[in-house]
Amino acid sequence: MKTVAVVGSGASGVASAFALQAAGYQVVMLEATKNLGGRMGDAYLGDRRIDFGGKNIGRNYPLFRQFAETQLPVHYEFFGINSASVRNGRLYRIDSESRLKTLLNMVDLIGPINFLRIARLAWAVRRDPENAFLGGPYFRRVAQRYDHAPMSTYFGDQCLRHLLRPMTVRMNGAEPDEYYLGNIGSNIKMILDRYDQIKEGLHTVLDAFFESITVMRETVVDGLLMDGKRVVGLRATQRGKSVDQFYDGVVVGVPAHDGARMLPEALSPLRDLLNGINYHPVAVAVVQYDRPVFRGHTRAVVFSDDHIVSNAGAYGAEDRNIVRYTFSGRAFRENISVTTPIEEMLAMAEADLSPFFPDCKQPRLASVYRYFQTGLCAYGPYYPQFLDSVDSHLSAVSGLALAGDYIRGGSIEACFRSGYEAAERLGAVFRPETLRTAL
Repeated sequence: MKTVAVVGSGASGVASAFALQAAGYQVVMLEATKNLGGRMGDAYLGDRRIDFGGKNIGRNYPLFRQFAETQLPVHYEFFGINSASVRNGRLYRIDSESRLKTLLNMVDLIGPINFLRIARLAWAVRRDPENAFLGGPYFRRVAQRYDHAPMSTYFGDQCLRHLLRPMTVRMNGAEPDEYYLGNIGSNIKMILDRYDQIKEGLHTVLDAFFESITVMRETVVDGLLMDGKRVVGLRATQRGKSVDQFYDGVVVGVPAHDGARMLPEALSPLRDLLNGINYHPVAVAVVQYDRPVFRGHTRAVVFSDDHIVSNAGAYGAEDRNIVRYTFSGRAFRENISVTTPIEEMLAMAEADLSPFFPDCKQPRLASVYRYFQTGLCAYGPYYPQFLDSVDSHLSAVSGLALAGDYIRGGSIEACFRSGYEAAERLGAVFRPETLRTAL
């Protein structure tokens, strides 16, 4: 039986390991930290275990849902998109349960011309599922024609502020003048879907999977080992000791900059490509209050570009006393660092939220906070060409595959797609729709 190393325990690494395992490979997963799951990992809020990262599962996430159902019985509860944008002191709702009202609100917010432009892009995503991922055929043509200038060039201010910016800042940490139209398909997909959450918690699914493979925690991969044009293993440090470990293949499933650090000099052109990808920091705080903060139909609020908090939302459909604050965007980057006290950040976030939901000013019962330096991937112009270059360099070396948020997009489903493709690059042959039978 062939043995493959998977570096990183985030969504892309999990998908790679799962696909390889299903195809009959022995998998060894290496994780640099104590905690598994990467940016979709868990944390403790007081004595309650919570999913710290993204946990909304789209109805059109077939790869992830098939994976979850092979691990244990999964029960979903509808969460939807029930958020609001602030305009002139008023909340404009985007509600996946009230499609007509949402459309009317959107036309009012962004204007009919911009609405028609967005509708054309949305139609391309609906017509061909490939366009929901980076490098999709329609957006390849869009990139070639429009990526000489950032996305902010092509839409009016209201459309940028109230529709496009919330998507790019939340998923990519990028302002509209830092993002490109050729990459917008993966963002538009987000607002076309409907979302559920796993009642038992996403961490229960991940726990079950991690128990099925060999996992080496607190193991830092220092570099890959090569024999000619083949990757044959890696050098890792565990408990202060450096060791060489040999495998039949290696999947590097971490953010691009972390993956670049592992590539040897023989792969320096590929290393340079990965180092050129745009990443922006993001911070997340989850706070438990004594009583519900969100009331009525609105469960989240997105904020404008002069706020360090980009989004504040209820942790779950029934967990309205638990608020997840996301800090991203230019104002956050320019005013906040990894050393900024969490109390200072929460005070600013609560001051922004309190005019609409004053109960966020009540005492906090518990809170947990994390700062990710390479948190959100913002890609770059002409990105399909970049993906072709990465693929070309990978085709010149065997035994290596890459997976991550920079390959197919930042959603859980896009990361699973990149993980499956990485497994296939190493020779794994499987059909996702029959994975339950295979396992």
